[in-house]
Amino acid sequence: MSVTSGNDLETEHRNLLFGIRRSVRYHSRRRQFYEAWNTLTSAVSVLFGSTAIAATFGMVSEEHRILVTAVAAALVTLVSTLDLVVGTVRKAQLHADLGRRFSELECVAAEDSTYERLSECRKGRVMIEADEPPQLRVVSVLTHNELCRAIGRHDHVYDMPFWRRLVGQLINIDPAQTLRKPSEAEAV
Repeated sequence: MSVTSGNDLETEHRNLLFGIRRSVRYHSRRRQFYEAWNTLTSAVSVLFGSTAIAATFGMVSEEHRILVTAVAAALVTLVSTLDLVVGTVRKAQLHADLGRRFSELECVAAEDSTYERLSECRKGRVMIEADEPPQLRVVSVLTHNELCRAIGRHDHVYDMPFWRRLVGQLINIDPAQTLRKPSEAEAV
């Protein structure tokens, strides 16, 4: 190990903590997304399941009964199947577990910084990251921005087009093509 100054240790420690805290926020966002998806799926299933039952038992006019029952049953089947295939409950639990592990690592990393502790925390971080699914880049940038704002580093916040924020939880797109720090965007 090379001998470096105390400032380098402080900088490395601060950067490690930033990365760990960003990961905690990232997994919290992903968990919330999958929990919301599951809740929406359950609500749609209950609503259209009730509609199918009501139509079947004659609470819908005779001329629309077959159509309403078929459409409601098809929607329940489609939404429930999609939820099952995506595995929202399992993915929400995975992200909750990863977030908890990063939080535990943050507690260790937040203690006094030494090169040994820094090395131990880096190893811990790599071990957790080995269990992570591939990160969604847009969500990663959004959590970076959120943490920068929380610590008052507005000069490190990136602009993100609305449409990328909208689909960022669903597909992995490279935000680098349109990302700029606000000061860069104003200069262009």
